[in-house]
Amino acid sequence: SLGVLRDTNAIDLLHKLADEPASGASPQAILALGRIGNEASIKILRDELAKDDEAARTHAAAACLMTAQQLLTGGHADKAAALCDLVRSARATKVYQAAAIRGAIVARKAEGVPLLVEQLRSRDPILRNAALTAIREIPCEELARALNTEINQAPADLQKQLLIALVDCHNPQSLQLLQA
Repeated sequence: SLGVLRDTNAIDLLHKLADEPASGASPQAILALGRIGNEASIKILRDELAKDDEAARTHAAAACLMTAQQLLTGGHADKAAALCDLVRSARATKVYQAAAIRGAIVARKAEGVPLLVEQLRSRDPILRNAALTAIREIPCEELARALNTEINQAPADLQKQLLIALVDCHNPQSLQLLQA
């Protein structure tokens, strides 16, 4: 596949295919653009994500998240976080929004703690679970302090999940909570 090869010479062709849903190759073209993941393909993915066509948005969200993971792995956390934020703010399905939340938190590490806490407070269990998943990926002192504070304010069902998370991300104050 052109995407697997990360063939930047194929971007124009993939763009044309992405814009022609009747061709039947649009989803594959959008995902290939996500695998390429350079600035030109990201621009196209941004445009696809803004379309009214739900299928195009869904494939673009998946491609953006794939690119974000590649960027994060390559040491470009700021760009990865920005791409995840784009998916979070788009009209993407809940599953992709949750994946984007997790990605944005993980890319920001300690700076993602406020977003993580915001999602822990969400009434939506899918978004809350995205935050719970991210806890284990960014253990740090800032997060441990936030979890120590949040556990006392959380509903009972969330308190149980936070206690389990404190095993992976804790500080001396957390240990007092765990012993209680």
